[in-house]
Amino acid sequence: MPRAGESCGSSASGGASRSPAAAQALSALAEQERKLAMLAVFPGDMLGNRGRNEPDLEAPVVGQVAGNNPTKELAGKKLYEGNKGIPAIMGGVKVGNRKIVVVTGASSGLGLWCAKALVDKGNHFVICAVRDVEKMNSAARAIGINKDSFFAMKLELGSFESVRDFVNNFKLFSPQRGIDHLVLNAAVYRPTDPNPAWTDDGFEMSFGVNHLGQFLLVQLLLPDLKKKNEDLKSKKSSAKKARVCWVGSITGNNNTIGGGLVYPRAEVGELQGLKQGPGAPMVNGGKFDGAKAYKDSKVANMMTDRKSTRLNSSH
Repeated sequence: MPRAGESCGSSASGGASRSPAAAQALSALAEQERKLAMLAVFPGDMLGNRGRNEPDLEAPVVGQVAGNNPTKELAGKKLYEGNKGIPAIMGGVKVGNRKIVVVTGASSGLGLWCAKALVDKGNHFVICAVRDVEKMNSAARAIGINKDSFFAMKLELGSFESVRDFVNNFKLFSPQRGIDHLVLNAAVYRPTDPNPAWTDDGFEMSFGVNHLGQFLLVQLLLPDLKKKNEDLKSKKSSAKKARVCWVGSITGNNNTIGGGLVYPRAEVGELQGLKQGPGAPMVNGGKFDGAKAYKDSKVANMMTDRKSTRLNSSH
Protein backbone atom coordinates (compact mmCIF):
# COMPACT_ATOMS: atom_id res chain seq x y z
CA MET A 1 0.00 0.00 0.00
CA PRO A 2 1.26 3.52 -0.72
CA ARG A 3 2.62 5.31 2.28
CA ALA A 4 -0.27 7.70 2.60
CA GLY A 5 1.36 9.27 5.63
CA GLU A 6 3.77 11.18 3.43
CA SER A 7 2.33 14.60 4.21
CA CYS A 8 4.53 17.21 2.56
CA GLY A 9 5.60 20.36 4.35
CA SER A 10 8.13 23.15 4.31
CA SER A 11 10.80 21.66 6.54
CA ALA A 12 14.20 23.25 6.13
CA SER A 13 16.17 20.10 6.95
CA GLY A 14 18.44 18.58 4.35
CA GLY A 15 18.58 21.74 2.27
CA ALA A 16 22.14 21.11 1.11
CA SER A 17 21.08 18.13 -0.98
CA ARG A 18 18.07 19.73 -2.65
CA SER A 19 17.96 20.48 -6.34
CA PRO A 20 17.38 24.14 -7.34
CA ALA A 21 13.82 23.27 -8.44
CA ALA A 22 13.07 21.60 -5.09
CA ALA A 23 14.45 24.60 -3.23
CA GLN A 24 12.23 26.92 -5.28
CA ALA A 25 9.20 24.71 -4.58
CA LEU A 26 9.78 24.85 -0.83
CA SER A 27 10.36 28.59 -1.00
CA ALA A 28 7.05 29.01 -2.85
CA LEU A 29 5.27 26.92 -0.20
CA ALA A 30 6.76 28.99 2.65
CA GLU A 31 5.68 32.23 0.98
CA GLN A 32 2.21 30.83 0.34
CA GLU A 33 1.82 29.84 4.00
CA ARG A 34 3.01 33.29 5.11
CA LYS A 35 0.39 34.97 2.94
CA LEU A 36 -2.35 32.69 4.24
CA ALA A 37 -1.51 33.62 7.82
CA MET A 38 -1.28 37.34 6.98
CA LEU A 39 -4.59 37.24 5.14
CA ALA A 40 -6.32 35.76 8.17
CA VAL A 41 -4.90 38.50 10.44
CA PHE A 42 -5.21 41.49 8.09
CA PRO A 43 -7.85 40.61 5.46
CA GLY A 44 -8.51 44.23 4.54
CA ASP A 45 -4.87 45.03 3.89
CA MET A 46 -4.38 41.98 1.69
CA LEU A 47 -7.55 42.53 -0.34
CA GLY A 48 -7.04 46.07 -1.48
CA ASN A 49 -7.96 48.37 1.43
CA ARG A 50 -4.53 49.92 1.28
CA GLY A 51 -3.20 53.33 0.36
CA ARG A 52 -4.59 54.93 -2.80
CA ASN A 53 -1.25 54.59 -4.60
CA GLU A 54 -0.72 50.95 -3.71
CA PRO A 55 -1.97 48.21 -6.07
CA ASP A 56 -4.78 45.93 -4.95
CA LEU A 57 -3.73 42.41 -4.06
CA GLU A 58 -5.99 39.53 -4.96
CA ALA A 59 -6.61 36.98 -2.24
CA PRO A 60 -4.11 34.17 -2.80
CA VAL A 61 -5.58 31.10 -4.42
CA VAL A 62 -3.93 27.76 -3.70
CA GLY A 63 -3.57 25.11 -6.36
CA GLN A 64 -5.95 24.78 -9.25
CA VAL A 65 -8.48 27.59 -9.25
CA ALA A 66 -7.37 30.55 -11.36
CA GLY A 67 -8.74 33.73 -9.79
CA ASN A 68 -10.71 34.21 -6.60
CA ASN A 69 -14.09 34.30 -8.32
CA PRO A 70 -16.80 35.86 -6.12
CA THR A 71 -19.41 33.38 -5.00
CA LYS A 72 -22.13 35.17 -6.95
CA GLU A 73 -20.20 34.54 -10.18
CA LEU A 74 -20.20 30.81 -9.49
CA ALA A 75 -23.86 30.57 -8.51
CA GLY A 76 -25.75 28.20 -10.78
CA LYS A 77 -22.68 27.37 -12.88
CA LYS A 78 -21.33 23.87 -13.31
CA LEU A 79 -17.60 23.49 -12.85
CA TYR A 80 -17.49 20.54 -15.23
CA GLU A 81 -19.60 20.15 -18.35
CA GLY A 82 -18.39 16.68 -19.25
CA ASN A 83 -15.67 17.92 -21.62
CA LYS A 84 -13.08 15.38 -20.53
CA GLY A 85 -10.88 15.93 -23.56
CA ILE A 86 -9.37 13.36 -25.88
CA PRO A 87 -6.86 11.22 -23.99
CA ALA A 88 -3.58 10.23 -25.56
CA ILE A 89 -3.85 6.52 -26.27
CA MET A 90 -0.97 4.21 -25.35
CA GLY A 91 1.08 6.89 -23.63
CA GLY A 92 3.30 4.16 -22.21
CA VAL A 93 5.45 4.44 -25.32
CA LYS A 94 6.17 8.06 -24.38
CA VAL A 95 6.75 7.24 -20.70
CA GLY A 96 9.28 4.48 -21.32
CA ASN A 97 10.82 3.08 -18.14
CA ARG A 98 10.34 6.22 -16.09
CA LYS A 99 8.24 6.28 -12.92
CA ILE A 100 4.77 7.76 -13.36
CA VAL A 101 3.74 10.43 -10.87
CA VAL A 102 0.34 12.17 -10.84
CA VAL A 103 0.41 15.71 -9.40
CA THR A 104 -2.88 17.55 -8.86
CA GLY A 105 -2.98 21.32 -9.20
CA ALA A 106 0.27 21.29 -11.18
CA SER A 107 -0.30 24.41 -13.29
CA SER A 108 0.91 26.91 -10.67
CA GLY A 109 2.68 27.39 -7.37
CA LEU A 110 3.97 24.41 -5.43
CA GLY A 111 2.40 21.87 -7.82
CA LEU A 112 4.16 23.38 -10.83
CA TRP A 113 7.56 23.38 -9.14
CA CYS A 114 6.96 19.88 -7.81
CA ALA A 115 6.41 18.72 -11.40
CA LYS A 116 9.61 20.43 -12.53
CA ALA A 117 11.65 18.99 -9.66
CA LEU A 118 10.47 15.48 -10.52
CA VAL A 119 11.11 15.91 -14.25
CA ASP A 120 14.58 17.35 -13.60
CA LYS A 121 15.56 14.17 -11.75
CA GLY A 122 15.38 12.44 -15.11
CA ASN A 123 13.60 9.25 -14.03
CA HIS A 124 10.02 10.52 -13.63
CA PHE A 125 7.17 11.17 -16.04
CA VAL A 126 4.53 13.51 -14.58
CA ILE A 127 0.81 13.42 -15.27
CA CYS A 128 -0.29 16.99 -14.50
CA ALA A 129 -3.91 16.79 -13.30
CA VAL A 130 -5.29 20.29 -13.88
CA ARG A 131 -8.45 22.27 -14.62
CA ASP A 132 -6.88 24.17 -17.53
CA VAL A 133 -4.71 22.07 -19.84
CA GLU A 134 -3.54 25.05 -21.91
CA LYS A 135 -2.52 26.96 -18.80
CA MET A 136 -0.46 23.96 -17.72
CA ASN A 137 1.27 23.68 -21.06
CA SER A 138 2.08 27.42 -21.05
CA ALA A 139 3.39 27.30 -17.49
CA ALA A 140 5.57 24.30 -18.32
CA ARG A 141 7.09 26.12 -21.28
CA ALA A 142 7.71 29.21 -19.17
CA ILE A 143 9.83 27.41 -16.56
CA GLY A 144 11.45 24.92 -18.91
CA ILE A 145 9.72 21.61 -18.20
CA ASN A 146 10.62 19.19 -20.99
CA LYS A 147 7.52 18.56 -23.10
CA ASP A 148 8.45 14.89 -23.42
CA SER A 149 8.44 14.46 -19.64
CA PHE A 150 4.88 15.41 -18.73
CA PHE A 151 1.31 15.20 -19.95
CA ALA A 152 -1.45 17.62 -18.93
CA MET A 153 -4.76 15.90 -18.26
CA LYS A 154 -8.12 17.50 -17.43
CA LEU A 155 -9.26 17.20 -13.80
CA GLU A 156 -11.94 19.29 -12.07
CA LEU A 157 -11.88 18.26 -8.42
CA GLY A 158 -15.17 20.04 -7.79
CA SER A 159 -16.92 17.32 -9.80
CA PHE A 160 -16.99 13.62 -8.96
CA GLU A 161 -17.83 12.95 -12.61
CA SER A 162 -14.62 14.68 -13.69
CA VAL A 163 -12.54 12.70 -11.16
CA ARG A 164 -13.90 9.45 -12.59
CA ASP A 165 -13.30 10.66 -16.17
CA PHE A 166 -9.72 11.56 -15.26
CA VAL A 167 -9.03 8.06 -13.93
CA ASN A 168 -10.55 6.50 -17.05
CA ASN A 169 -8.42 8.77 -19.25
CA PHE A 170 -5.31 7.84 -17.31
CA LYS A 171 -5.99 4.14 -17.80
CA LEU A 172 -6.31 4.75 -21.54
CA PHE A 173 -3.06 6.72 -21.50
CA SER A 174 -1.16 3.99 -19.67
CA PRO A 175 -3.15 0.74 -19.88
CA GLN A 176 -0.23 -1.55 -19.05
CA ARG A 177 1.19 0.39 -16.12
CA GLY A 178 -0.28 1.97 -13.02
CA ILE A 179 1.12 5.01 -11.28
CA ASP A 180 4.13 4.94 -8.97
CA HIS A 181 3.25 7.96 -6.82
CA LEU A 182 0.33 10.33 -6.28
CA VAL A 183 0.87 13.92 -5.06
CA LEU A 184 -2.34 15.58 -3.83
CA ASN A 185 -1.46 19.25 -3.99
CA ALA A 186 -4.50 21.04 -5.42
CA ALA A 187 -6.60 23.25 -3.15
CA VAL A 188 -8.67 26.42 -3.14
CA TYR A 189 -8.69 29.15 -0.49
CA ARG A 190 -11.71 31.49 -0.34
CA PRO A 191 -11.47 33.41 2.96
CA THR A 192 -13.47 36.46 1.85
CA ASP A 193 -16.59 34.64 0.63
CA PRO A 194 -19.61 35.89 2.60
CA ASN A 195 -21.57 32.81 1.52
CA PRO A 196 -20.44 29.34 0.47
CA ALA A 197 -19.81 28.39 -3.14
CA TRP A 198 -20.69 24.83 -4.11
CA THR A 199 -19.20 21.97 -6.09
CA ASP A 200 -21.20 20.28 -8.83
CA ASP A 201 -22.20 17.64 -6.29
CA GLY A 202 -23.51 20.18 -3.78
CA PHE A 203 -20.65 20.30 -1.28
CA GLU A 204 -19.07 23.48 0.06
CA MET A 205 -16.30 24.42 -2.38
CA SER A 206 -13.20 24.36 -0.15
CA PHE A 207 -14.04 21.03 1.46
CA GLY A 208 -15.34 19.54 -1.79
CA VAL A 209 -12.26 20.42 -3.86
CA ASN A 210 -9.54 20.20 -1.23
CA HIS A 211 -10.70 16.97 0.36
CA LEU A 212 -13.66 15.09 -1.13
CA GLY A 213 -12.52 15.26 -4.77
CA GLN A 214 -9.01 14.12 -3.90
CA PHE A 215 -10.31 11.47 -1.49
CA LEU A 216 -12.27 9.95 -4.38
CA LEU A 217 -9.19 10.17 -6.61
CA VAL A 218 -7.15 8.20 -4.07
CA GLN A 219 -9.80 5.49 -3.80
CA LEU A 220 -10.01 5.06 -7.56
CA LEU A 221 -6.22 4.85 -7.99
CA LEU A 222 -5.60 2.74 -4.89
CA PRO A 223 -5.77 -0.65 -6.68
CA ASP A 224 -2.96 0.44 -9.04
CA LEU A 225 -0.85 1.73 -6.16
CA LYS A 226 -1.29 -1.48 -4.18
CA LYS A 227 -0.49 -3.59 -7.23
CA LYS A 228 2.74 -1.63 -7.67
CA ASN A 229 3.84 -2.54 -4.16
CA GLU A 230 2.82 -6.17 -4.56
CA ASP A 231 4.88 -6.40 -7.76
CA LEU A 232 7.92 -4.90 -6.00
CA LYS A 233 7.51 -7.34 -3.12
CA SER A 234 7.24 -10.37 -5.40
CA LYS A 235 10.43 -9.31 -7.22
CA LYS A 236 12.19 -8.58 -3.90
CA SER A 237 13.02 -5.18 -5.35
CA SER A 238 14.74 -2.51 -3.26
CA ALA A 239 13.00 0.25 -5.23
CA LYS A 240 10.93 2.77 -3.27
CA LYS A 241 7.34 1.74 -2.73
CA ALA A 242 4.40 3.53 -4.28
CA ARG A 243 3.08 6.25 -2.06
CA VAL A 244 0.44 8.94 -1.68
CA CYS A 245 1.55 12.40 -0.61
CA TRP A 246 -1.00 14.89 0.77
CA VAL A 247 0.29 18.46 0.84
CA GLY A 248 -0.45 19.77 4.32
CA SER A 249 -0.75 23.27 5.75
CA ILE A 250 0.26 24.89 9.00
CA THR A 251 -3.16 26.56 9.10
CA GLY A 252 -4.82 23.23 9.88
CA ASN A 253 -2.54 22.58 12.85
CA ASN A 254 -3.41 24.28 16.15
CA ASN A 255 0.18 23.85 17.32
CA THR A 256 1.40 26.47 14.83
CA ILE A 257 1.08 30.25 14.68
CA GLY A 258 -1.00 30.16 11.51
CA GLY A 259 -3.28 27.44 12.85
CA GLY A 260 -3.42 28.07 16.59
CA LEU A 261 -3.02 31.81 17.07
CA VAL A 262 -4.76 33.01 13.92
CA TYR A 263 -8.53 32.67 14.18
CA PRO A 264 -10.77 30.99 13.23
CA ARG A 265 -9.15 27.73 14.24
CA ALA A 266 -9.76 24.46 12.42
CA GLU A 267 -12.39 22.38 14.20
CA VAL A 268 -14.32 19.61 12.47
CA GLY A 269 -16.40 18.54 15.48
CA GLU A 270 -18.11 15.21 14.95
CA LEU A 271 -18.34 15.81 11.19
CA GLN A 272 -22.00 16.76 11.55
CA GLY A 273 -22.02 18.67 8.26
CA LEU A 274 -20.35 15.82 6.39
CA LYS A 275 -22.91 13.40 7.80
CA GLN A 276 -25.66 15.73 6.60
CA GLY A 277 -24.35 15.43 3.05
CA PRO A 278 -24.66 17.96 0.21
CA GLY A 279 -25.84 21.42 1.22
CA ALA A 280 -24.01 21.70 4.56
CA PRO A 281 -22.00 24.97 4.64
CA MET A 282 -19.36 23.62 7.07
CA VAL A 283 -18.03 20.17 7.84
CA ASN A 284 -18.85 20.56 11.54
CA GLY A 285 -22.39 21.72 10.78
CA GLY A 286 -21.70 25.31 11.87
CA LYS A 287 -22.10 28.72 10.25
CA PHE A 288 -20.07 29.34 7.09
CA ASP A 289 -16.62 30.86 7.41
CA GLY A 290 -14.41 30.82 4.31
CA ALA A 291 -11.08 30.84 6.14
CA LYS A 292 -12.17 28.07 8.51
CA ALA A 293 -13.50 25.98 5.62
CA TYR A 294 -9.98 25.86 4.17
CA LYS A 295 -8.43 24.96 7.53
CA ASP A 296 -11.01 22.25 8.13
CA SER A 297 -10.30 20.74 4.72
CA LYS A 298 -6.59 20.47 5.57
CA VAL A 299 -7.41 18.79 8.89
CA ALA A 300 -9.54 16.28 6.97
CA ASN A 301 -6.59 15.64 4.64
CA MET A 302 -4.33 14.83 7.57
CA MET A 303 -6.95 12.69 9.33
CA THR A 304 -7.35 10.61 6.17
CA ASP A 305 -3.60 10.51 5.70
CA ARG A 306 -2.93 9.09 9.16
CA LYS A 307 -5.84 6.64 9.09
CA SER A 308 -4.79 5.32 5.68
CA THR A 309 -1.27 4.74 6.94
CA ARG A 310 -2.50 2.72 9.92
CA LEU A 311 -4.90 0.65 7.80
CA ASN A 312 -2.37 -0.15 5.11
CA SER A 313 0.93 -0.30 7.00
CA SER A 314 1.34 -3.98 6.08
CA HIS A 315 1.66 -3.02 2.42
